[in-house]
Amino acid sequence: MKRSIAIALAITPLLPTAAKADPLFTPIFTTILTSVGLPTVVGTSVITGGISVAATLSAITISAIGVGLSLALAPKPPKPGPEAGQVPTQQPIPYRQFGYGQFRIAGAFMMKENFNGYLTYVLAVLSHKIDSFVECYLNDDPVTLFDYGSYGVYLDGALSGTVAAGVDSRYGNGVIQVDTRVGEDTETVYRYLTSYLSVGSGVWGAAHRGDKVASAMLAAAQVPQQNFGQFFPYGAPIPSFVVKAALCFDPGDSGQTYSNPSTWLWSDNSAIAIIHFLCFSDFGYQLDYTVAVEPVLSDWIEQIDYCDEQVAEKGGGTERRYRLGGWMTTEQDRKTALEAMLATCDGWLCQRGDGTIVLRVGRYVAPTITLTDDDIVGWQLDTDASSNDKVNRATAKWTFPDTGYTSVETDPFDNTTDQALRQGPIRTAQLDLSWVQAVGQASRLTKIELNKQTKSVRGTLQLRLKAMNACYERWVEVQSNTIPRLSNAVIEVRKPVISLLEGKCSIDFVLSGSDVYDYTAATDESATPYIPERPAGGTLSAPTGLSGTAEQTDTAGGGFDVRIDVSWDVPQLNGADRTDLAYTIYWRVAPPSGDDTPWTEVPITSPTIVASVASASIGIVPKDETIELQIALRAPNGYPSSRSATEEVDTSVSTTAPATPSSLSASTSISGAVDLSVVAPNSGNFYAIQFYRSAVSDPFGSSVAIGDPVFGSPNATIVYTDTVSAGDYDYWATAQNSYGVESTPAGPTTGTSL
Repeated sequence: MKRSIAIALAITPLLPTAAKADPLFTPIFTTILTSVGLPTVVGTSVITGGISVAATLSAITISAIGVGLSLALAPKPPKPGPEAGQVPTQQPIPYRQFGYGQFRIAGAFMMKENFNGYLTYVLAVLSHKIDSFVECYLNDDPVTLFDYGSYGVYLDGALSGTVAAGVDSRYGNGVIQVDTRVGEDTETVYRYLTSYLSVGSGVWGAAHRGDKVASAMLAAAQVPQQNFGQFFPYGAPIPSFVVKAALCFDPGDSGQTYSNPSTWLWSDNSAIAIIHFLCFSDFGYQLDYTVAVEPVLSDWIEQIDYCDEQVAEKGGGTERRYRLGGWMTTEQDRKTALEAMLATCDGWLCQRGDGTIVLRVGRYVAPTITLTDDDIVGWQLDTDASSNDKVNRATAKWTFPDTGYTSVETDPFDNTTDQALRQGPIRTAQLDLSWVQAVGQASRLTKIELNKQTKSVRGTLQLRLKAMNACYERWVEVQSNTIPRLSNAVIEVRKPVISLLEGKCSIDFVLSGSDVYDYTAATDESATPYIPERPAGGTLSAPTGLSGTAEQTDTAGGGFDVRIDVSWDVPQLNGADRTDLAYTIYWRVAPPSGDDTPWTEVPITSPTIVASVASASIGIVPKDETIELQIALRAPNGYPSSRSATEEVDTSVSTTAPATPSSLSASTSISGAVDLSVVAPNSGNFYAIQFYRSAVSDPFGSSVAIGDPVFGSPNATIVYTDTVSAGDYDYWATAQNSYGVESTPAGPTTGTSL
């Protein structure tokens, strides 16, 4: 059995608190001692106020742990997947949500009430200002909005309007209203709620603006019961939205100022989003930008530009190298959000003692620092990862916008060399790239991470303090004459630690190099995930084979009315009659040319079905008229079909059949014959009875007339003897008027000839 392990990309997360570390030893030591009120004398160990130097210097340790495939089993804080945001949260005090880039999210219910015949929602989508609402979904259907009049407030970035009818008329036209707000410092109230729905008195009034919160409003009108399944096939509509989320400061844009958020623009650049989360987000680390980023601004701009660099796609185009799109709640630790961002760019992050932040996005950079034997005071090497931690196949789970922002997987990337050497089951791991939204980017990051797993040499170097600069670089060169494997080698720093108390620093590392970024789009890019086809637009097809027969029905006192019996072909499913359908028959007297006489609707829920033909009566209609007929079906979920073409039926007396005869019987009295008996209808236009014979169980349409019509009086018993060879037969009888127009048949009844 293949073993599957959850993994994350190699990153170096920031400490929750600002650790003190810097290439300059004296400023560090001075800062530490000053912070606890100790003399700033280098090399002096002083205890004062109950705080020891040893305890104080523990703060200098940099816990910059690289979480790669080899550490796949380490527990990580939970992180919501893309599907988790597609249904609104419903709880008394929901967690606040924030996000970067573009993604789909529903938010949390702030109000859910039924007012004046409308089901009304207000949702807090994100707890900060966003760039814009891009698209609206109801359940899993993207919908189109059109102008709904004076209660729509069209603001920059907002999405407002009436939902247009979708597939099979779902959501109707004008049934659902949607409005949104991007989260300005002072927002605009939802006038649709406060005015049109008149819910302002203590429930939702002008003071309910949602300042600094990106929000959405939906109002769904009540519809007739017979239309509910048609308009709301999944029950009450559940809204979600594609949004362009946080506005971020781009230090490379001369038109933006870090101290003036009104100049900031939306960005999905991974490095720009990381700056925002570290310095400006209410939900991030809130570091001082002038301390953390500005002193090393040129370095940050270099990382931003590399994220925006165009790289080849398998299909021949290009895409930007490192982008992101994702959201998080305050239920998760902020480190979880930072890890998700760093995962989108193979990011490496650490904080120096002067407070500056160093970011290295995923690329190989030739080392600028070289360690020699003079710097190394101790070492420990592992020639390979533990067998339990070894991975030789990797896939990645990422988010695909073209399937409605759902989770999909890359094709597997294999280390075939290790698979052949290790024997046994393939050891599979899956990267969590839920904030990645491009197949090329997901493929690159997965291939990079598996490439790192081919590096078998890893370990720890104990260094003199003078070599602490190596703690702030991702790629370091080692020139050692005493450690053969580290002679003219390049290592990737994973976990640096500086200890002034011990007078040394150490780095955990992996022997690495530029080849970890070997990637060829034409051969390495995963296949684009399958995009399921959505149902085609339009309505269901109407039943075929519609026909109608006018038939006399007797009334008290010897009179008669005319009714119409209708038949049609039953729709088939997998070769069988569909018995789960309801129907609506429409009829009217044929109007004069140009007139639009309304139709009378007759619902038919349980028609009679014989041999794939359904039949029903629409009741009494006017005599001596031309009646127009149409029919439509209604699926179990309420979807109506289109109507059939119009059929015409003449209800003049000469063309109207008598009522159906009754009490048909068949018996044997002599050998070679069957005696038939039937009671004629009590119809004023009754003229004769016509008997029919068929094989047992055959339909009436397969029967044949036997003999000539037998004349008689209304309500009289009519008899006939059928001379026939021995056997069993089914018999039928119809009533005729003097023009030969027949009623629906009575029967069948079975008779036997001896």
